[in-house]
Amino acid sequence: ARSWRQTDDHQKLEVSERAWSSAQRAMKLDANEGVTRAMKSILNKLTVEKFDALYQKLLVCGIETRTHIETLMREVFEKATTQHHFITMYVNLCARLHRWLTDESMIKDAQSQCNFKRILLNQCQSSFEQYLEPPEGLDGLEGDELYVAQVKYKTKMLGNIKLVGELIRAGMLAPKIAIAVSAELVRDDPIVLEERLETLAVFLETVGPVLDDRSWAHFAELNTVFEQMERIVARGAVAPRICFLLRDVLDRRLSRWQVQKVRDLTTEKPTTIGQVHEKARQDQTPASRVSRTWTQDSGASSVARTRTGSDWSGSRRKAFAGGRPVSLGSLGEFDGAG
Repeated sequence: ARSWRQTDDHQKLEVSERAWSSAQRAMKLDANEGVTRAMKSILNKLTVEKFDALYQKLLVCGIETRTHIETLMREVFEKATTQHHFITMYVNLCARLHRWLTDESMIKDAQSQCNFKRILLNQCQSSFEQYLEPPEGLDGLEGDELYVAQVKYKTKMLGNIKLVGELIRAGMLAPKIAIAVSAELVRDDPIVLEERLETLAVFLETVGPVLDDRSWAHFAELNTVFEQMERIVARGAVAPRICFLLRDVLDRRLSRWQVQKVRDLTTEKPTTIGQVHEKARQDQTPASRVSRTWTQDSGASSVARTRTGSDWSGSRRKAFAGGRPVSLGSLGEFDGAG
């Protein structure tokens, strides 16, 4: 009888590399998901008061790859769209992350495209194009429901453009980007013109104090945008509220932007939670409620009550579907410091 130890008649077991590689991919996926969860958790808790402690936790939560940085920037942009009072804090976060990643060479998959400012630039373009497109789910809405949906959309759109402007001011994005953004917003499009112009007013109010300088190489292009704004105001072809917003920006320019000084992130701090609560309390005074009610009744809410969701979103979609898509083009040319 053959011994049970003899295995001549049996095939030897073969080691499968596929099983090992699958396990490795699964481990890597789990690790990436863990880093993503940690980053989101930290950002959810981030406030001015807790900034330093949570920033240190962010540095040690496992950020190592370009994917991690891209995910983090998407989350930052998304939060800034609704947390306008924390925009300066998020800009400060981006600036400190850039210094940390540059000094420590923390990103492992170092490629020419794996550059923090380049990732920031790509997210800037993606968010800009996203919030210029009409939001989904407006068909069939009317009255107060449509008004609420429009306010949410406008809040995100304006928050996004404020963040882009503050990143330019802080040197995290090339100043030339302001020309591409402004030219797109001031473009003559009768269907979405008012939304674009309100966004333009907010953007130029943010970047104007630092870019409106005759010594800047692209001053002539920026000046052209201001001239187009003057013609729009002179024609009076848009709602009075939009005209007032544009005129306010033009007046600030005439006063050499003295109304709004350039913010120094090293000395000035973002709004604290306590200050936000105090501002909210003041907004609840009878005078502020009357003012807000008058603005809503005479402004955007009257539009919401006379136009249905399908009218508003449908007309906007025609602009994006029928004509050229809203785009800044390739922003690769803005990698430099111009």
